[in-house]
Amino acid sequence: MEDTVCVTLTLTRIEACRLLDNARLLQVAQFKKHWDDERFGSIPITERRAALYAAIPAMSAQQQLIRVLACSIWAKNRR
Repeated sequence: MEDTVCVTLTLTRIEACRLLDNARLLQVAQFKKHWDDERFGSIPITERRAALYAAIPAMSAQQQLIRVLACSIWAKNRR
């Protein structure tokens, strides 16, 4: 069983949007850095994203952060 950490955070809308922007920029940079790495080059493109997330836990965590922030901002805007 994995160790897990639950984080509760309260941000202003501006802080959340800026954090989301930064997280997306970091994610893009990580994909650019690792996409053509030798160890991932033989993996089909359709499966490469999942392989990157599995091999690089920080990228997986970054994706979770992006998803949570985007959903929270969208839900707040729908009210």
